[in-house]
Amino acid sequence: MAESRSSSLTALERRGWRIVFASSAGLYLVGSHWPRLEMDPVGEAGPSPDKILHFLAFLLLTLPAWWTGWFRTLIGLWLAGVGFAVFDEVTQWLLPIERNITAGDLLCDACGITAGVAILAASRPMDDPRSRRLAAQRGIAEATLLSKTSNWLVLGVTGMLGAVVLVPLAVLLADPLRIEARAMAVAGGALGIAVAGLVGLEFGTRATVRRLRRANACVRCGSADAAANCDNCGAEGVSQAWFEPPRPTAAAVFDAAWWPLLRAGVVATATIVLLGVFGLVERWWPDETTIARVVDFTVLVVAAAWGIHGARRRLARLASEADRRCVRCGHDLRGLQDAHGIANCPECGSPFLFGTDRIEGAVRSTQASDGETMSG
Repeated sequence: MAESRSSSLTALERRGWRIVFASSAGLYLVGSHWPRLEMDPVGEAGPSPDKILHFLAFLLLTLPAWWTGWFRTLIGLWLAGVGFAVFDEVTQWLLPIERNITAGDLLCDACGITAGVAILAASRPMDDPRSRRLAAQRGIAEATLLSKTSNWLVLGVTGMLGAVVLVPLAVLLADPLRIEARAMAVAGGALGIAVAGLVGLEFGTRATVRRLRRANACVRCGSADAAANCDNCGAEGVSQAWFEPPRPTAAAVFDAAWWPLLRAGVVATATIVLLGVFGLVERWWPDETTIARVVDFTVLVVAAAWGIHGARRRLARLASEADRRCVRCGHDLRGLQDAHGIANCPECGSPFLFGTDRIEGAVRSTQASDGETMSG
């Protein structure tokens, strides 16, 4: 939900993500500038853990960098990430720490940034009433959740618990994968913190959405009844602001997803085969087969993101007709256009909402008047 995040973040939430990003970037710079640091593979044929760590580090740095609200476009984020990678390599060369600039490191850095940007692009909200409504509700919930310092501490503890679990598992896998144990420990710790933290954030956000729906909360500050003017911030109430649109059926999801995902899989497979047949990576770095694997994985991530984005676009077209055709059974609802607010499909009983454009406009204008709005 990249765009909705940037448009509804509170000052404290933005500050929190900036602290997370600055701390992560600082730790990475300390590690990358450690004098005479070497991470050799286990055995002559083992993969280079250094290249894997470069990819993983920049992938994990890209996500909180976007959520800081500092970047208006994903292209700008990608360019800034590459600039940071170049700065990192150049300073390693300039400082007396016996480190050099390597094109392979820069390529793996760029692959990590590209994979992160692809994930963010695939998760952007679609331009249909259902997606806009859910994105707005999620943005309010995230801002409400992360406006409390205690919740940041909970997410931090959750991330540390994830590291505690993954570090030993990663070390156990070091010998089978023929990667140095400390490199695996670093990778396991970073992944554990990121995955557990994001999973905790997701669960917390969903719980907050459910709580705000039950309270019919203010669409700006989340603290009052949306049907009346908010006593806390003075925002005008928006009726039905927390209506939860029905989900499409599993058959509709499959129908929308199979072709974009199949197309993406074919393109990814063809790209990886061509890279292998023509040796487009190995010819540049004949002694670094790990770089080829990093490039292959990046191709898979970008292709998967492309396929998911295409499937979500097809679902968005279905959702854009939610006030004319039932998203559950396809029943024609145009004969009920005189209804106001929430009604039920006469065929399957699923709820739907008339006047979504008017309601969405009211929600956006209320949030924009906050003065905190930023473009994604």
